[in-house]
Amino acid sequence: MDARLGSELERPTEGPSSVPALLAVLAPLSVVVALETTGNVLVAFAAYHLAFCLIVPLTVLGFRHRAWAPVAEGLALQAPSREGWLAGAALGVGTAGAILGGFALAGDGLLGPVPVIERLIPWGIGPDLEVPLFVYMLVFNSGAEELFWRGYLHTEAAARLGSIVAIPLVAVAFASYHVYTLAALLPDPGLVAFAAAGILAGALLWAGLRQRYGSVWPAVLAHVGATAGYMTVFAWLV
Repeated sequence: MDARLGSELERPTEGPSSVPALLAVLAPLSVVVALETTGNVLVAFAAYHLAFCLIVPLTVLGFRHRAWAPVAEGLALQAPSREGWLAGAALGVGTAGAILGGFALAGDGLLGPVPVIERLIPWGIGPDLEVPLFVYMLVFNSGAEELFWRGYLHTEAAARLGSIVAIPLVAVAFASYHVYTLAALLPDPGLVAFAAAGILAGALLWAGLRQRYGSVWPAVLAHVGATAGYMTVFAWLV
């Protein structure tokens, strides 16, 4: 384990424990509420990625520390070792390959007769937004989510509860809203459960990278690989 992480998790964190717990509930809930009330995925992205994943943690940490260095540490932005970079990249490439290989073996019929893009139309995403959505998910989604879940929340929860408890709690909270979105996009409950289990497993692996190397960047690389895999499937289907 990276020595920086050991000291980090032993150091008590200031501030009420209710704040990270509340954010762990409200962040995924923001996606569900935004999609249910507005039916627009762009509004959901703004509420989730911009507000909860970026603005809220930066604001909380900024008011607490009033200096960039401890804010960056609270988001685990410190650079990992070379081994950490390689581990994150390897997991990302492996995950992308597994997703693409699994889909290639299962075939197009796995996702049912209705094209995926048609299932996104009620959320405001049509064929004209296919490329912007691909780029957004690859570049922004992965980084914003990792800064929040494996950066901010992991740091906060592990300092209070210890990593053994914090890792599965944060992973479950992260995976929770995906059940809702997967159920809207996939035709079979069994497939939804399988995909949700895969997302939960990914969250646990990314947290393992975060813990081992004391940095969020390996998790970001691994998440980018996973996103590249499923968004390539999406582009393939539409």
